[in-house]
Amino acid sequence: MNNPSSESPTIPVASTSASHVAEPEEIAPLKGYLLPTARSYGSVSPASRVSESLGPRLGRVPEERPPTFISLEEAEEEVELDLEDQGYFVGSYPHLLRLYTFVPSTALLTWLLLGVFIPLAFIPKQSNHPHPKFFPSPLPEFITSAAFWSFSHQLRLPLFSLISSAVKNPNVATILHASSHVIVHSLLRLAILPILRIRDDMQHHFPIHTDYAFFRVWWASLGWSFAEVVVAIWQGYEQLSLYKDVMIPPSRVTEFLRAAVPPEERDCYEIPVADLAASTDLLLQPQRLDNEDDELEQNLDKLVRIKSREELEQVYGAPVINIPVFITCLQRIDSIILSLGATLLVAWAYLRSSISLPSSDAQDSTHRPRDNIAFWVTFPLVCLIQMGLAVLFTPPVLTRIGVHTAAYLSLLVALGLFFGGLAVWDVLT
Repeated sequence: MNNPSSESPTIPVASTSASHVAEPEEIAPLKGYLLPTARSYGSVSPASRVSESLGPRLGRVPEERPPTFISLEEAEEEVELDLEDQGYFVGSYPHLLRLYTFVPSTALLTWLLLGVFIPLAFIPKQSNHPHPKFFPSPLPEFITSAAFWSFSHQLRLPLFSLISSAVKNPNVATILHASSHVIVHSLLRLAILPILRIRDDMQHHFPIHTDYAFFRVWWASLGWSFAEVVVAIWQGYEQLSLYKDVMIPPSRVTEFLRAAVPPEERDCYEIPVADLAASTDLLLQPQRLDNEDDELEQNLDKLVRIKSREELEQVYGAPVINIPVFITCLQRIDSIILSLGATLLVAWAYLRSSISLPSSDAQDSTHRPRDNIAFWVTFPLVCLIQMGLAVLFTPPVLTRIGVHTAAYLSLLVALGLFFGGLAVWDVLT
């Protein structure tokens, strides 16, 4: 009996000859694609009937043979898996872009609901507007928080370079970078409050939702999340563009399969993996350019995209185009809710502590905060929670738990922080 591993990995075609019947252990490890024709239908294959007729003659009990033929849908699934192994994907790039439009649409609707309708419904009628008439709220809060988030985002690469130069283990360096960036992130978020002088314009001694300061903090958190979501959506489109040249339209998959089969074998399509790879290269091969410089530049761009796709797949643990759009929408909504919850909690702890008061007011008033216990408890706790979420999305952890699990856990934590922030400002009472 021939060794199947030394031959091309194809599924043997059913034969009516009784000289040799393929055993299950011969068929199991082989990978190929067998497409049925009109002559392949039936409940029992010719090979199994020959085996049953020889069973009593050889003194053996007839055994059920695995079906030799597979359906067209199963063959297409096998083709998609093999194409992914070779770096190609079945799908339409324009259709993928149309699906991705749900991400910015969902984020925009969420932001409008939280940033426009809810504040307009709860803003006090007699509010103390601290800004000039031609530069009213929420413009100062929105612009300041968006600028601080942008500055925090620009610090990611220098911070990673500094940590990776000191720590040689890449996994440890990645986790330390995520944790340290959360600290920088939180400090810059806290710095927005004294810069906007929110404490000086408060009408109450302690933070409460009936004070106009609550809405200034609310808009500051929305400006922070707006900048974060816009950058994330832009990066999502850039990541999808890396797969533009490796996607095969679904309408051409059958054409591709038939092109890989020799004409004399069209009755029972048996497609070896080697022919599959060759046909894929022919199908997706770029047109040859007359100018050698242009051709060289095109090849270099292709190599850069291949490397970028490999790096992304190492981060997510799966191709980006295989991540459902629903999960991406969930992540953008999660970013908005998490920003609101964390900002409300930190602002409440800061505004009810004596560190938010001028030194003269911190000692001569009995109705204002006298200690900083709320701040030193809440601020480190919020930082630790955000560190845990940041570690979830690092490659050493994300590739093990999956993007779905990380997105769901992050949403649960974000909702907890959000309702916690509303509770401390007495919104839920």
